[in-house]
Amino acid sequence: MSSEINFKIGKIAAQRIRERRKTKGMTIDKLAESTGLSTQTIKLIEAGKRNFRIETLVALSDSLGVSCDYILGKEDKNNEEKIEFFLSKLTNGEVKYLLSLLEQFKSLLAITEIEKDANNDFNRDL
Repeated sequence: MSSEINFKIGKIAAQRIRERRKTKGMTIDKLAESTGLSTQTIKLIEAGKRNFRIETLVALSDSLGVSCDYILGKEDKNNEEKIEFFLSKLTNGEVKYLLSLLEQFKSLLAITEIEKDANNDFNRDL
């Protein structure tokens, strides 16, 4: 990848990381804590003066609630904007139905976690 492309990606990423952090009301210290990075590293990334590895990108996207593609400028909307747009097209009845499906899905995830924990305990006892 050329240095010009790296520079453009770095500039976009820096801007989006900084904007999203501020939108979420996070301090640099809080973002550093949630990602396991130092505050100095976050400052350098937000200033566009530090390249970062894929693991750092994933940690930042998880902490900020956006996709890696959004941070890198490959998507124009973050996840919240996509959800808001999608929900705006639904009727009240469709929203209620979707919420009930999400509650069911959340329950299934909780059951899966319980089963996974039980399986880990069982395997540990062997």
